Amino acid sequence: MTLRAVDAPRVAIVWFVAIALLSVGCGGGSSTVVNVGSPLPDLDLRTLDGAPLGLDDVPGEGPLILSFWATWCEPCVREVPTLASLHREGEARVLAVSIDGDPQRVVPPFVERHRIDYPIAVASAESALAVGAVSIPFTLVLDDAAVVRAVHDGYTTRRALARSLWELRGADRGDDAEPAAAPAS
Repeated sequence: MTLRAVDAPRVAIVWFVAIALLSVGCGGGSSTVVNVGSPLPDLDLRTLDGAPLGLDDVPGEGPLILSFWATWCEPCVREVPTLASLHREGEARVLAVSIDGDPQRVVPPFVERHRIDYPIAVASAESALAVGAVSIPFTLVLDDAAVVRAVHDGYTTRRALARSLWELRGADRGDDAEPAAAPAS
């Protein structure tokens, strides 16, 4: 296999992301580039078939949970049931964005094995870095206007995501009151 000159920048970017992930690790570390209240930057998201995918292409209505992950990341794997239940229960739209090196080969068997029924996308290295996803899992909660309403860097529990969704819905209603009890996990 030979490397074409046009592939060299892509290879360099992939290596940069790989080194960043190895240095920060899978599972946490503060690396946030996007801030709560800021619009999500343009992302180069693709389907596993390579077709462009926009946030408006994610089915359903309401908030969007955008989760950057990889098949080899154990905390990411532990989040799958949480994302699946929030998706199935209609609490939020979910888009899981793979940063795997060979997503067309490794993601479909992973999706089948874990019975994932929410949409999966593939991100370019530039897109992952644009939001600060240098460690995974890295999850954003977005409102209908694609404004970042919560950032979760590292493994996130159902309770934490439910709380972010509750706070978003309260902000949409203009409700400043705290809940009597935290949302059930």
